[in-house]
Amino acid sequence: MVDSSERSWDEIWDAGAQESPHHGADTLLLAVLEGVEPGRALDLGCGDGSNAIWLAKQGWSVTAVDFSHKALRLGRRSAEAAGADVEFIVADAATYEPQGSFDLITSFYIQLSPDERVAMLSKMRVALNAAGTLLFVSHDRSTPPSGWSKADIATLTSVEEILTELQGMEIERAEVVTEGDMSGNDTHEHNSHAHGANTTLVIARAAS
Repeated sequence: MVDSSERSWDEIWDAGAQESPHHGADTLLLAVLEGVEPGRALDLGCGDGSNAIWLAKQGWSVTAVDFSHKALRLGRRSAEAAGADVEFIVADAATYEPQGSFDLITSFYIQLSPDERVAMLSKMRVALNAAGTLLFVSHDRSTPPSGWSKADIATLTSVEEILTELQGMEIERAEVVTEGDMSGNDTHEHNSHAHGANTTLVIARAAS
């Protein structure tokens, strides 16, 4: 079951849910950015900073945001060990106001209520450079995990919902990705990820 409170996630990280100091970037991120020139990146809901650290090691200037103090403490420690320069900010992704513009903005498995998600996506759109990439990844509604409450289920997404919420943007890719489709590379193991669950994947750019 999802508990999106800051206290809950602090407890998860504090309990050693991720004991390795660095778990590598998410497979989908690796695939999307293959051959892309580094620029300025914003990672919303960064958790322990695995994606952010990988981006920084590839030459990106990275701002990473999460509301869990414990997660960011792990992120800072891992970034220092990896020699990666990442700006970590404690903030709620749903209300965070990005500073400046970005060439890449990512959101990986942040399970928000529909209203919160719309607010976050709106801010992502405003902060995206004209030629930038918006990458949204979330648990898909097609495979609701067992044991989730009605409120938890409401945080699941569908491709159609996200396309509606990103109406007016140029959509590069929009599909449901199965766990099998993401195999074959080192994967960032997100604490909220349910094994066997499908993923909503949408890659968008600002309308030209």
